Amino acid sequence: AGAALAHAAAHPGAQAFALIGDLAFLHDAAGLAIGPAEPRPDLCLVVANNDGGGIFETLEQAAFDGVFERLFGTPHGASVEQLAAAFGVPYTLVEQAGELAKAVSGTGLRIVEARTDRAANAALRGRMRAAATQAVVRAVSP
Repeated sequence: AGAALAHAAAHPGAQAFALIGDLAFLHDAAGLAIGPAEPRPDLCLVVANNDGGGIFETLEQAAFDGVFERLFGTPHGASVEQLAAAFGVPYTLVEQAGELAKAVSGTGLRIVEARTDRAANAALRGRMRAAATQAVVRAVSP
């Protein structure tokens, strides 16, 4: 919120957007508690919610299912919608990629949640890695 207020001071009328993972959002959720006399930022928080630490699926430890899930996957089951309501912040759930542009429009502090699937994301990253490797091999092969 502070960065969004500084941005608005430097660029009057400009909006700020932040893409944040669910664990980071939960860790910093208390920042949504803005006093009634404090300025409110024109900030749209887009929360990518995969119910845990999806970024850690890229680590070698991901091969150890049970231990990995407990220590790195860290599923939380928290409701972004309920947190938004607790702080009186407008909330929108995006269920289709085409809905995102409309969901982020608006003004003031607001939260847009996009739910994702950790396993599907990890599989997609794997396919992208394989395609990139193949492209490099083809490019350097005589």
